[in-house]
Amino acid sequence: LFGTTLLLLVFSLARATEEDLQAEDGDDNKLHDKRSLEGHVGLVGYGGGYGGYGGYGGVGLISEHVAVEKHVPVVHYKGVPVAVPHPVAVPVHVPVHVPHPYAVPVKVPVPVVKTVPVPVEKPVPYPVEKPYPVEIIKKVPYPVVKPYPVPVPIYKTKYIHHHKEVVYPKHYHHHGWW
Repeated sequence: LFGTTLLLLVFSLARATEEDLQAEDGDDNKLHDKRSLEGHVGLVGYGGGYGGYGGYGGVGLISEHVAVEKHVPVVHYKGVPVAVPHPVAVPVHVPVHVPHPYAVPVKVPVPVVKTVPVPVEKPVPYPVEKPYPVEIIKKVPYPVVKPYPVPVPIYKTKYIHHHKEVVYPKHYHHHGWW
C-alpha cells in the first residue's frame, strides 16, 4: 500500500512537471500530445499513463501502448542551450591512393606424411617342456616345515630409578600363552 502510494505521488509530480512545461511552451500543444501517455492502458496506478483516473480502471503494472510513442529531443525545449551537432564537410584528396594488392603469407595447415619405423616382434625360441615317461622307484618322506609352539622364558621387569632406593615390581611379565 505504501509502495503504491509512493509511486502514485511520483507519477503525479511528473505529470505536474509536464503540465508546467506545456504552459511554458505556450501554443506548442503538439509536443505535449506526442509525449503524453493518456490513452495508454495503465502504467502504475488506476487507469491513465501517469496514474490519473482516465480511460481504464484497475491497477496495471505494465504499460500497453495503444499508439506509437515518439521521443522528442531536448533541443525543442525553448530557452535551453544545447550543443547541436552540425554536419561538417570532410576534405577528401582526389584521387585516393589505393595500394596495389600483394600476396600475404598465410600459414595453411598441410597434411604431412612421415615414415615412422615400427618395431616388429621377432620370434624368440621358447623352451617347451615335453613330458617324458618317469618310473617311480621309492617314496621317501620329505620334511615339511610346520608351525609348532615355542617355549618363551619368563622375564622380570626391571625399573631403573635415579635415587638411593631401588623398588622392584611384584608382578611378572609374560606373553600370555598359558
